Amino acid sequence: METTLLMSKKLMTFVPLVLVACAMAAAPARADVISVGDPVTIADGPGTYASFNGGRGGTFTITGPVDSWETFCIEVNEYLQFGPTYYVGGIGDAAVNGGAGGGNPDPLGFETKAIYYAYRMGNAQAWSGADIQRAIWYFEQELGNTVVDNAVTQWALAQNAATYDFGGYSVQAVNLWTARTGGNAQDLLRLERVPEPASLVLLGAGLLGLGAIRRRQVR
Repeated sequence: METTLLMSKKLMTFVPLVLVACAMAAAPARADVISVGDPVTIADGPGTYASFNGGRGGTFTITGPVDSWETFCIEVNEYLQFGPTYYVGGIGDAAVNGGAGGGNPDPLGFETKAIYYAYRMGNAQAWSGADIQRAIWYFEQELGNTVVDNAVTQWALAQNAATYDFGGYSVQAVNLWTARTGGNAQDLLRLERVPEPASLVLLGAGLLGLGAIRRRQVR
């Protein structure tokens, strides 16, 4: 009886530990909640926008089942309409099935990631949406020989890829499709929270401890 009571007390000690570890590992802060297969819609975003060959770029607002955020186009030859439903065909480090330059898939450049992260963190108040969009197209090799020289590109070129701090986030491409099995649409940007190693270690330790106590109870 005493052994069982002691085990129960230990179990109650580990359960909060596991719950705390889960909360720490899953706390997304500003991360954009979206998954492959989710339906999304696109709306016009705040501020000015950039134009290219009759099309236009961000800012846009993308809205999924549980979240919405401001974003920008990655490619210049993929197009969006406001209103229709698109589906998330993929999420990763590259744009796919489009683009005037950079290959397919087309990996996101460091400058694009730094610009978008700075914008989302509120560190780019002096930048217009048009300047941000054109800088992203420039660094993604979407504008051919066109040189974009504005405050955004100058800032990005001054950053050091080896030392730039993304604050525990990664910038990813969301590959949109016109239907679940249909053609590709535009690739847009989002933020993802990178799990902290300490949180993962704590979670693992809590689960291992809980498993050990359960095994002892069975015996």
